[in-house]
Amino acid sequence: MKFIYVLILSIIFNSFSASAEAMTNGLLHGKTLYIGNDAGSINSTTTLLTDGDETTGVPIQHWFAHVIATDAVWYEFSTPQEIGAIKIKADSFVNWRLKFITHDGTLKFTNFRIDGSIFVLEEPVQNVRYVVFENMDYNAYANVYEFEVFSAPVYSSVEDVKNLQVHAKYDSVKLSWINPDNEFFHHVKIYRKKVEQQSFWDQLFGTTAVSAETTSDGYTPMFETNGTYWTDLTVTPETTYSYKVTSVNIEGDESQGVTVETTTPSEPVPVLAGVATTQNENGDYVVTWTSPTKGIVKVLIDGKEYAQVDAATKQIVIKKEEMKTDFFGAYAAKLIPIGEYGTKGQAVNVPSLGGKIDFPLSFQDFIETTISILAWVAPFILLSLMFIFWKPIFNFIKKAISERRVKQ
Repeated sequence: MKFIYVLILSIIFNSFSASAEAMTNGLLHGKTLYIGNDAGSINSTTTLLTDGDETTGVPIQHWFAHVIATDAVWYEFSTPQEIGAIKIKADSFVNWRLKFITHDGTLKFTNFRIDGSIFVLEEPVQNVRYVVFENMDYNAYANVYEFEVFSAPVYSSVEDVKNLQVHAKYDSVKLSWINPDNEFFHHVKIYRKKVEQQSFWDQLFGTTAVSAETTSDGYTPMFETNGTYWTDLTVTPETTYSYKVTSVNIEGDESQGVTVETTTPSEPVPVLAGVATTQNENGDYVVTWTSPTKGIVKVLIDGKEYAQVDAATKQIVIKKEEMKTDFFGAYAAKLIPIGEYGTKGQAVNVPSLGGKIDFPLSFQDFIETTISILAWVAPFILLSLMFIFWKPIFNFIKKAISERRVKQ
């Protein structure tokens, strides 16, 4: 047979690191391959190179050892094929060659790699009858683990992700999904837009307004991943968001995408817990708490704002000379927790430290002093009342005596 040699240095424009799973849509998947010195020469057969398992393989002898006819692995298609991509996994210490033989006897060669990645040829090889992978080394043999080719066009469609789920909290939204079960899948893109409800009439007719930022449909690119979940930490409470997740294949084609909408709940009311008061070496009052740790804590002294601190610090220092007490001797200081988004919690009184603040009178001293004062002034108060009300009292006594005499 007369062969016409045509050298094609194909430009490989993209690659994808495929897994060891079986390439179910490959033209050689599950097929029996032949081992010999070239196409048409059969010394043995194998299915280890088309089972999708990169841990099993067969040795291919060096090109100079034609005597044992095991320097090439090949396959013959029953009908002409158009090859658009290749996937080869083999040892790297020898010189390999990949060639295609068309139905008219033309030999075509392409660049390739042997790391197990799928490579898409810029121009498909048409009318292929034989595909041959050869060891061109003169004195060394090496193993081939996987050998697969794919028909053109390689990409008939781009599959979307499945089972897109959403779970919203006041400060985060978690998305999860199932990636396409396709060896040409590369990664997903995640987009977001904020949905704002409009007027009553707009809602009545089912329209909404979107805050368009970077794309024509109002979605903003947020993240890219080849994983199966992502958490958005840039949301705000009581806000409606629409998310779109698209899939991208190794050629860069992007699917239409799957969308899901969710509304974040309101921010929980912050609650102060574990509040305690101690004194430092300067006599200042250190007020601490165990929660919350987000937002801020505002301090009021005698009803006026004294300071506010980040809740994460879990403490605030009040100067001893600036602390005040109420009528009963308790600290006239309160803590108010405020969430990250402005939600106010219930105020909590600062716990007192008995006898820790130097005031002129303690509460007990105040009561005892008050009783003593009343004991001193009581007689004078009674005498004053006698002078003020002497006439009514005199008439009352006189009348009582007169009525007693009449009865006798």
